Amino acid sequence: MKSNEHDDLVSVIIPFYNEGVYFDDCIYSVLNQTYQNLEIIIINDGSEEKFKKKLDLLKQKYPNKIKLFHNQNEGVSSARNYGIKNANGKYISFLDADDFWEKNKVETQLQFMIKNNAKISHTSYQIIDDSGNVIGNRKAKNFQNFKQIIKSCDIGLSSVILEKKIISDE
Repeated sequence: MKSNEHDDLVSVIIPFYNEGVYFDDCIYSVLNQTYQNLEIIIINDGSEEKFKKKLDLLKQKYPNKIKLFHNQNEGVSSARNYGIKNANGKYISFLDADDFWEKNKVETQLQFMIKNNAKISHTSYQIIDDSGNVIGNRKAKNFQNFKQIIKSCDIGLSSVILEKKIISDE
């Protein structure tokens, strides 16, 4: 997907709390996406000072790409909701601070959504242990209706992209 084919902004919401091991992989997997019209919204949910400083330096390094908010520890759901409220994108995507994306994840998923006129999509994903070994695979399913989605536990939130208007009052 070349930038002139489709240039809708995607807001990537990353709740953060004291993640020192996997966060570099997480943030660089977003910064290195083949689809570049992204805003990265990091919600620091009350991390220790050393993590706050690391996030502040990252924001300084990528001032036009990263929006950083420091909140009191209110939990991951509150952090995600705060991110949604501060998102400017037509699309919202979620990424946990200990997860990472393949480099063409956003591009491929948006192409699928546009082609199929989908308002929401999710992808297959792998579960990786601390040593980098794949220990599980979750295959994306086609759901026929809302009831099937509600009953499923197979959707990894870090694989979801959706149109903001379906979850926001704006």
